[in-house]
Amino acid sequence: MREPSTLIDLLRRGAIEREHLPALSVKRGGERLSWSGIEFYEIARDLARGLIGLGLERGERVAMIGRNEPEWVMLQYATQIARAVPTPIFDTATDEQVAYIFRHTEARFVFIDSAHELETILRLERDGKIPAVERIVSFLPVARDAAGAAADDPRLLCFDELLERGRAEGEAEVEQRLREIMPDDVCLLVYTSGTTSEPKGVQQTHRGLMAVANAGYGRFQELVGEDDYRAVSYLPLSHQAEQLFSVVFPAIFGGEVHFCPDMSEFRDLLREFEPTVFLGVPQIWEAMERGLRKEFDSLSPTKAGVVKWCRETELGAFYEYGDRSLERQLNPMRRLARKLAIDSIRRSLGFGRLRLACSGSAPISARTQEFFASIGIVIVEGYGLTETCGLVTVADHRRPRFGTVGKPLPGVEVRLSDQAEIEVRGPMNTPGYFRDEEANAALFTEDGFLRTGDLGGFDDDGNLIITGRIKEIIITAGGRNIAPIPIENMLQGILGVQHAVVVGDRKPFLSALITLDPAQLDQLIETVGLPKAPMHELVQMPKLIDWLEHRIDVEVNQNVARHQTIKRFAILPRPFAIERAELTASLKKRRGAIVSRYADTIASFYRSDAGGKSGDASRRAR
Repeated sequence: MREPSTLIDLLRRGAIEREHLPALSVKRGGERLSWSGIEFYEIARDLARGLIGLGLERGERVAMIGRNEPEWVMLQYATQIARAVPTPIFDTATDEQVAYIFRHTEARFVFIDSAHELETILRLERDGKIPAVERIVSFLPVARDAAGAAADDPRLLCFDELLERGRAEGEAEVEQRLREIMPDDVCLLVYTSGTTSEPKGVQQTHRGLMAVANAGYGRFQELVGEDDYRAVSYLPLSHQAEQLFSVVFPAIFGGEVHFCPDMSEFRDLLREFEPTVFLGVPQIWEAMERGLRKEFDSLSPTKAGVVKWCRETELGAFYEYGDRSLERQLNPMRRLARKLAIDSIRRSLGFGRLRLACSGSAPISARTQEFFASIGIVIVEGYGLTETCGLVTVADHRRPRFGTVGKPLPGVEVRLSDQAEIEVRGPMNTPGYFRDEEANAALFTEDGFLRTGDLGGFDDDGNLIITGRIKEIIITAGGRNIAPIPIENMLQGILGVQHAVVVGDRKPFLSALITLDPAQLDQLIETVGLPKAPMHELVQMPKLIDWLEHRIDVEVNQNVARHQTIKRFAILPRPFAIERAELTASLKKRRGAIVSRYADTIASFYRSDAGGKSGDASRRAR
């Protein structure tokens, strides 16, 4: 077989090297189902035959919406074998966002997970927001009791029905398309938020994803190889990082991915499956840290003392020797610490066999990294964008420097512009946004570097440090990219609101700082039924806070995706002003100055006991 140059080459190689070994697995009805390497490839190929038989053309886009299931990955590969382009969509996207992507891509085929997605598609068709699709393929059969008459839609096929159709089709056309696949073919279209309300479609090629695959293999093969690649797929497959860890890396490492469609089973599944590789966005790592700290606090004084000594010993050895996984670096004290507590703590999380722990999609705090290093789990942080196939730099797992995102991948150039913007050139860069020439013109420099919109620098060892963002995109702790301006505009449309600043970078949810409009104050008082009072007194009144809470729920939260909702807010006692450097001369908000001035208020949003009133009238929104 030729040296792999496309994802399909990797899939075919896996069919040989892991012919009878599990490649995909899932637990359903208490039973574990799995597909071997050869089954995976043959099913994907037969599904491609079925799609071609239904009229799927080369280069057309296929929408995908649903939870993490093995069928998603098999259908994604089938689409690529047919030389069409899978287009993942977040299942939390609003109707408007889904409709925009369908219109923009002109998708005729859509793959769905459940009755919920089916009802969404049919509703958008009825409302005239999208053209009628031609084929709907569900991962599993759609139950009539869940979907009603929609389950009888003649365009609907389930996975097994498509597979049966494919096996009845001839092989000549699918073989021809397999021969045609080239490294520079666009093989994935991932929509990401921009600074406007309309998402951008990032085109990714086989060449780009293979560059990331080969770089990841080169960096981590020594670490992962002994126990093989075993990962749990639980983040949305519309998430760039999850695509890498559930689709791309397993193909090159040759391992097994176990799918978790139900997050209520996530913790039990980790303990049962025992992954050797784990990707966690900061929100996941922080949740685990909070849980462990709570357990440590509940220990008896004697046990707490033992755990404290073991953690200090492990962390000290890490800082002295580096990577915790090499046996020669386990001195007697470190071995004792592991035996007394560290190993059992790791097993309690399901990480007894873990060899590679990663964090991506948003910056993770050095404090959280150090906490996990103290229990023998060194979190390796990487940096990348959807526009770079998800990875540009990655930390050295043997001796990572917390607070940095490591060094560039082989063959990747990273430089800083005169404004300290990070610019990147390499084979993993997108060829451009889909049908957006204006955005493409702004994306690249004249010499071919991609403008990331991030600010950064390098430490003395050449590790990249992310210091900020030129753009105002918020990246939550869950790794979601959110444009704050559309949400702020909605907030500012509420009666009495003059300015709103949405915050939540590296946090688990969004919050907002709100100021009242002096010009609308009398109308607001009358509408809400408040007594006449100065603004700084009005903002403390529970009746106003309750009213605004309700308006945020009705006018904002019910009209955005779940991850874009405002969970907490504060009404500030005075409007923003030019003289306090909160507004520019043209009355534009100075976001950095505002966030800095109200840092304590923002911090209060994310304390565990937040949610009631504060000195700035903070409240948890519905």
